[in-house]
Amino acid sequence: MIGDLLGEVRALRQVLDQLAAAHLTAQRRVHDDFGNPDAGAASALAAADELHQAVRVHEAVDRRQARQQDEAAGHVQYSEASVAR
Repeated sequence: MIGDLLGEVRALRQVLDQLAAAHLTAQRRVHDDFGNPDAGAASALAAADELHQAVRVHEAVDRRQARQQDEAAGHVQYSEASVAR
């Protein structure tokens, strides 16, 4: 189950990274609600920065989860009877 969760966190991290890249790529073609391209570019850059920050948070969660999984390996064991319930 933990492996599945880590896989989903990695997938979300990839999506966030792709969204950030899209904001940076489109930065020259955007504008704000009033047609101001400078303000639109600044907003696109700010959004990309926030998305990259979210990627860094997910990376930290991934590293911590992997460490905890390594530390817990071999510490929790279930008997056949408890697994069958």
